Amino acid sequence: GGAGRLGINVCKVFLQEGFQVRVFDLETERNKKSVKEIGSQAEIFWGDITQLDSVREAMEGVDAVVHMAAILPPVAYEKPELASKVNVGGTQIVVDLLKEKGGRIPFVFTSSVAVFGPSPNTTQLISPEKNEPHPKGAYGETKFQAENLIKEAGIDYVILRLTATMYLAFGISD
Repeated sequence: GGAGRLGINVCKVFLQEGFQVRVFDLETERNKKSVKEIGSQAEIFWGDITQLDSVREAMEGVDAVVHMAAILPPVAYEKPELASKVNVGGTQIVVDLLKEKGGRIPFVFTSSVAVFGPSPNTTQLISPEKNEPHPKGAYGETKFQAENLIKEAGIDYVILRLTATMYLAFGISD
C-alpha cells in the first residue's frame, strides 16, 4: 500500500522528516505514476503482499513497517475472497516475517473504523474502550481478523483505525 493515496502521503511526510523510505506495492500503471510524486527519494520495491518471497525481500534490513496494503470497498464487497487473501493473508505474512526477526521491529497497521460495524443510532463518539467491534461485510470483517492476528502475534505493534473524512469546499463571494 505504499503507492496508494494514503501511502504516498505518509511516505512524503517520512521523507520530509528525514527518514529513509522503502515503498512496497503492486507494479501497476497507477502505482508507477503515484511513486513519481516522491521521485528518487525513496526505494521502490514492486511486489505482492500475498507472496512470501516478495514481502521478505522488501522487508530486508528495515527498522519499522507501516502496513497500508488492503483491498478497499467496493472491491472488498465484490471480491470477498481477494479481500481475505490480501487483508488477512497478506497481513499474516508480514506478521510472520516480523516474528522471524524477533518481533521487536515496530509495526503500524492501518485498520478501519469499519471494524465497529454500522452504528446509525450512536449518540456518543465511538471508541475502542467503549464499543465492541461488530463488523459487517468483507472489508470490516477482514480488517478485524487482521487486527486479531496482530494482537495475538507477540510483536510490537500499533493499530490505527482510520476513517474517511469528507469535506466540501465553499467559495465566499461578495
